[in-house]
Amino acid sequence: MEFSEEQINFIVAPFDQHILLSAPPGGGKSKVTQARVAYMLSKGINPETMLITMFSRPAAEEFRRDMQAYNIENQPRIRHYHQLGYRLCQSLEKRNLIPTRKLIEDENQWLGICRDNLRKSIIEHGTSDINAYDQSVIDNFLSFVNFCKSDTLPAAEMFSRLKLPSDQQPFILGFELVEKERKRLKFRTLSDLIYDVAVALEYEEKIYKSIANKLDHIVIDEYQDIDPASMKIFHAMAGTRAKFNCIGDDDQTIFEWRGSSPKTMTSDWDAVFPTSSKLHLTKTYRYGHELALAAYNCISRNSERTEKMCLSPLDANKTEINIGYYDEPAHGTPPYADTNQSSMIAAIKRFIEKGNSYSDIAILPRMHSVTPFIEIALIKAGIPYSMHSKSTSIANTPLFKSIASTAALFAMEVSQKEKFSLFAKSLTFPRLPVKREKYKDLFSLVFSEGAIDDESLLNIFPGSKPFFIKSINQRLNSLRNSLSKESFQEFYDSYINTFLMPLVLSESTKGKSNIPKESPSLLDGFIEITKGATDYHQFNRALRAIGSESSNKLGSISILSQHSAKGLTVKMAIIPACCETISPSIIPTKVTDLESERRVFYVAATRPREELLLMLPPDREFIKLSETETNTAPASHQEDVNYVSRFVYEMNIPGAKRISHAIHEGAGGDLDKSPSKIEFNQYLSRLGSFARVK
Repeated sequence: MEFSEEQINFIVAPFDQHILLSAPPGGGKSKVTQARVAYMLSKGINPETMLITMFSRPAAEEFRRDMQAYNIENQPRIRHYHQLGYRLCQSLEKRNLIPTRKLIEDENQWLGICRDNLRKSIIEHGTSDINAYDQSVIDNFLSFVNFCKSDTLPAAEMFSRLKLPSDQQPFILGFELVEKERKRLKFRTLSDLIYDVAVALEYEEKIYKSIANKLDHIVIDEYQDIDPASMKIFHAMAGTRAKFNCIGDDDQTIFEWRGSSPKTMTSDWDAVFPTSSKLHLTKTYRYGHELALAAYNCISRNSERTEKMCLSPLDANKTEINIGYYDEPAHGTPPYADTNQSSMIAAIKRFIEKGNSYSDIAILPRMHSVTPFIEIALIKAGIPYSMHSKSTSIANTPLFKSIASTAALFAMEVSQKEKFSLFAKSLTFPRLPVKREKYKDLFSLVFSEGAIDDESLLNIFPGSKPFFIKSINQRLNSLRNSLSKESFQEFYDSYINTFLMPLVLSESTKGKSNIPKESPSLLDGFIEITKGATDYHQFNRALRAIGSESSNKLGSISILSQHSAKGLTVKMAIIPACCETISPSIIPTKVTDLESERRVFYVAATRPREELLLMLPPDREFIKLSETETNTAPASHQEDVNYVSRFVYEMNIPGAKRISHAIHEGAGGDLDKSPSKIEFNQYLSRLGSFARVK
């Protein structure tokens, strides 16, 4: 295996100092880390005094597998964080240094505990500003709980750190109630394996003494992703004896929601290890100059980063950046709610015609709301795909689940309990604005012989306003009418075409509606997928086929989030919905960290070896401004989903293409002017090219 000079400098670096290695995407970080470990062992370092660790289980398994190539008889311990936390908890429990607690991995059980305690907190606060039954509120609370577990600070301080809006103040007490419940029930989640040890270290000196000064070397891969709680444990284990070898890239810090920060590799590192050795890998062996230039143009806008540049080798293969545009949106929906995605489908087909496989392609959405329209387009085009997370599939959207449950309610003979469950699910889209305990009364009303009228509804909701009673009346009567049809096709037409589509079209345009703006297109897609079904079995078969594993000899396209794409390398990467409010993700109730969002985009954009396809809204002004290599989005376009993402402007793709072409042609002398002159000339200079942008 051949290594560059800068890679060798890290592999053979002295063992008696702390080392921080900064490595770009495709820089060979994992290979040089493995080589470093093998070199240390070959020089007599005792494997029993080494710990190699990284965040995820797959990364640890891959590292362990790749180390076998060195034929080292006694391998050092290779642990992912949760595995390390689990073993520490077991050890400390045996010594009665922390309480014994069982590990639960049931997400539904954990979700129920968090949801119930959030509701208790809201009641105790006496506030009506936050809806405890709103799934988005529950999701935000779960994120807050996880963020609190990334450090040992009080919940109130973590709340301030996140700059959450004041109406979410109940989150603080909610977290404290969750912790009391956890103590009462004597359990831990995966996050608590690290958190409980980190907290215990702060008040029990015996714990520190039991784990400190037993190691000589601690190697931490993907160091930029570490959180403060984990770092406290590693520092305790190191004591005054162990030296750190930390490897990462601050530009790829994308897990701030679980406590990581780019400062870990910048100012925080300098404060803790002022006399350490800091090394850099500057070359990527994954992609060519065009993408290297464009990616640097974008990420260099961040201020919280180590000043560095990622270069492709002078003779690097070409990596093309191509642009695709969505069709003009229908129904006033966002541009990404395009169920044809003609540009993307055409690009995929061209790529396959070159002899590539579907498994060489990854689609990397920033937001889950974008994914259903990609699935619909792929299904219509007959292109196989697989979901990294089944929970984000179109089949699990409230609209699809609601219609599927309503269809089952019509067609299937089930028990009364199962019938009620289907009925409750049928009310999830559009979500009925009533408390769940009222569902039983509504169920009895719908499936009784009596009339569903204002009087019967006022008995269930006494004192309610007329417009509320009217909307519930319309919804339940439409449902009862559809369920009374003779054939499945009559049911389908009555429920979807007569009731649901008009409702979705009218409500999705209202500012405070609980029906998302993209719902009309999503419903159009549902109809496209199921329109050929003449009975329930065909309908159900069409739904079950969504996202199912393909046996296609060319494999299947992977769809995974930009966060999940960390560490991925593919021939072709597609970033959908490169538009404002999606990338960067802008949520009205949250403070947007643009530098964090830019890092997420950078990680996604640097995955491919051969082609990057960016899907953009039909923004005519962007097309015009691209001709002058404009690298800043117009201020009036920002935070409007109908316009191209500011990150795409920052890449200056036309300029990157032009400079890349000049490099491949061996051009020298002056090149035409560009707004990205400084970035382009820095790249050309470090590459050793004689060309310069005027």
